[in-house]
Amino acid sequence: MQKIDAGYLYELGAIIRPMRGLGFAKVSDVWHCQSILLAAHEAIQQFITGSIYREALRTSPHYGRLLLMEIERVLEELRKPDYANSDKTIPFGIFHPMSQAFDKFEPVMVAELQAASIFFVPPKGGFDTEILIEDGMRLFPDSVRFKAPETENDLSQAAKCLAFNLPTAAGFHLHRANEAVLRRYFDKVAGVEKRPKVLSMGSLLGALKKLEVGDKRIITALDNIKEFHRNPLMHPEHTLEDSDEAISLYCAVRAAMGYMLEELEVDFVAAMEAGDHPNLGPQ
Repeated sequence: MQKIDAGYLYELGAIIRPMRGLGFAKVSDVWHCQSILLAAHEAIQQFITGSIYREALRTSPHYGRLLLMEIERVLEELRKPDYANSDKTIPFGIFHPMSQAFDKFEPVMVAELQAASIFFVPPKGGFDTEILIEDGMRLFPDSVRFKAPETENDLSQAAKCLAFNLPTAAGFHLHRANEAVLRRYFDKVAGVEKRPKVLSMGSLLGALKKLEVGDKRIITALDNIKEFHRNPLMHPEHTLEDSDEAISLYCAVRAAMGYMLEELEVDFVAAMEAGDHPNLGPQ
């Protein structure tokens, strides 16, 4: 997946379209013609060989190369001294083969771009689409990078799934990340040695209640996530119907995760292994 600059196609069209009007140019316009053709040559060559769109092009490169050859021929012709300091009209025959090549290239290029797999990702809720796709970690507390760095992949993927309208997938990633933080929270308030054999959300919450440790408000928030969101999603017949459901789950997980992270300490070793560099100042 790669972000595209939609304005590039607009600029490409603006650069190559002026070639259509060169058939009746005067010799006094030679410099103007040359500037148009040089710009068009560079733009077409970049488009068919170096742009991200080249992967979607099948036939356009062939016709594009033929057009480039014709542009080069015309440029070479216009460099001749015959066209210096004269008001005569440049013979139409010089431009005609190039115009024919252009008329073959342009419709093929347009057709292939229309068939290309280019999609628009509409905003979800009040979230910025670019942040969801490129920097989803901004949706979560900064401290999660340093206190539970193993969650970073799931949290980033959850944000992307939300952007691409994959609410059920977003839900799975959110639950995985939330349970990873819960395991660290359990170890902090109960001790690693008290871990239950099964490290599921239900088992961990049950153990916290049995041991009578942990903030009751946090446990209540996690219980609500388990009953309203997690348990139903574990059944194959249940899915998150739309992005609104996924956003509701995100809000619940974001809150519970934030409460737990406040109780945790920075895991310097895990954070450094994950490529993050926490501030080593006072915590």
